[in-house]
Amino acid sequence: MKVLTSAMMLYGEDGDAPEGGRMSQDLTEQFQKAAQEIKTLPKAPSNDDMLRLYALFKQATHGDCTGDRPGLMDFIGRAKHDAWKAVEGTSRDDAMRRYIALVHEEVAAQSEGN
Repeated sequence: MKVLTSAMMLYGEDGDAPEGGRMSQDLTEQFQKAAQEIKTLPKAPSNDDMLRLYALFKQATHGDCTGDRPGLMDFIGRAKHDAWKAVEGTSRDDAMRRYIALVHEEVAAQSEGN
């Protein structure tokens, strides 16, 4: 049985990216599909995985983290800000790839659990 890695799912089994500008369009479509797919899981991902997904989604859609860090009493806002700040400098395409890979891991983990 052959196991496909996330890179294989994105680039094909030979590891080469598609030719020309199609790569970015395909990647964007896969990213959008993954963003919808994560919402349909029977069980919510762990808080840590949710923060990683949030950070990668924001990095892919908005770029580097902006704004001040929320105050001490805003625990959720601080956690989200810190997670996004942790991926600062990650390119849009790399953030999309990592987001897609994390969604695929979560889907696979939940499929094995059923």
